[in-house]
Amino acid sequence: MTPYAAPTAKRELAEELVKANPLVEWDGADQRSLNEARWENIVREEMTRSGKAECDIDQDLKGAPWKVAIAKRLRRETTVGNPWIAERLSMGHRNHVSLLVNRE
Repeated sequence: MTPYAAPTAKRELAEELVKANPLVEWDGADQRSLNEARWENIVREEMTRSGKAECDIDQDLKGAPWKVAIAKRLRRETTVGNPWIAERLSMGHRNHVSLLVNRE
């Protein structure tokens, strides 16, 4: 087994659990990967819906409407924090995420 097999297996298990229980917010330090898998599924789903690719994250503006829409959905449906959103969607500082999500 390579050193990367365990993280891959853990990620795959996390994705399976998230798909089977999409509304569950998992608790505990070991469960962070399960929550992140759920958050990541939402990001991928919304990017596909918006016709965006990973390269668009760094190329588009930090406050691009499609990024804000994803951030709003994540905040509405999960317990994800602004730091994770800011880093994953390249939206700048976590306070910028809060500002954008709370507009309108």
